[in-house]
Amino acid sequence: NQSILPPKKYLMPQFENLLSFQDGKPSDAHADIEAQPTAMLGVHPYDLWGITTTDAALCQNPLDPYYQAKRNAAVLIGMNIKGYVNEHQFMADMNTLSPPEDGYDLFLTDLGDSYYVEVGSEAGSKIAGDSGVCSEAGGNDHKAKQDFEAAKIAVCEKKLPYDTKYLPDLLEQSYDSLLWEAVAQRCFSCGSCTNICPTCYCFDVSDKLDLNLTSGVRQRKWDSCQLDGFAEVAGGENFRKKRASRLRHRMFRKGKFVLERTGRTG
Repeated sequence: NQSILPPKKYLMPQFENLLSFQDGKPSDAHADIEAQPTAMLGVHPYDLWGITTTDAALCQNPLDPYYQAKRNAAVLIGMNIKGYVNEHQFMADMNTLSPPEDGYDLFLTDLGDSYYVEVGSEAGSKIAGDSGVCSEAGGNDHKAKQDFEAAKIAVCEKKLPYDTKYLPDLLEQSYDSLLWEAVAQRCFSCGSCTNICPTCYCFDVSDKLDLNLTSGVRQRKWDSCQLDGFAEVAGGENFRKKRASRLRHRMFRKGKFVLERTGRTG
């Protein structure tokens, strides 16, 4: 029921070469866009939402061709969750208990002696048709699926006293709250939260020379808005030097900036 690391690592690797270059031959520099066909099996509903939220950022202008190539080459086969995960779960609050309609090729629900299969794309339809093990769902199957969903909702209670559509306004009102400083006292600014977050995609870019000093690659790697140097600019100025301001920025991005831009919570 619970993901340890989100599937974003298959679509946007932690380290990725963007282009290769040769000393003195700028015209020979070429982009390294690689996309091997990939099937992801058992992707949870909330991770499917994470992928579609990232799609909204990286598959629209300005387009990220590296991400898009891997996304187009990926088949997403989701798996329903069986209710309770742990005391810290907040899927119900984020409306991610069920998968996004445009976020999967196939979506499976374990009914015990069979799987209820929902088709979300032409690729998914072909996979189901070619498998030779799928048949048309009947009335009992639909009823079992409804009972599964009802049981899942019953154990995944909402914890927030308000709907997520109010998050932007609530965050705006809390900008100067002392809560940010209080929570920051428990934060190590290590960036682990952004590594395991399904909708964090910030990155840094650097050039790496080979040992011969005549060729190299331009590489990007995951970065984190929680690290001390993330907001540091030329001259050594840092416009989010304080840990509390970095923490506040991340919460604003998740609950306000992404929501206002894409209509989905980050």
